[in-house]
Amino acid sequence: MNYNGIEINEKFSSSFLKKALLTVNPELPYRGQRKFQDGDYVYTCEVTGKFEYFSGKEIIYFQNEKVYECSFSGGIIK
Repeated sequence: MNYNGIEINEKFSSSFLKKALLTVNPELPYRGQRKFQDGDYVYTCEVTGKFEYFSGKEIIYFQNEKVYECSFSGGIIK
């Protein structure tokens, strides 16, 4: 998998991102689950495709303000 993220402002929390990524769903084993919230932080993850070839985007909001965005893609290498 390839991924590239950017911190949009100083309200981004790497510890929240780590917490969100630990909630990964075995049925969607890409990054975090589709939505995770802890206090004022909300993590969202949208994925298209199958495990063989997929792409997606995750976004973190703090009090409804976007503070982080990451695009990712990957798949099976033969």
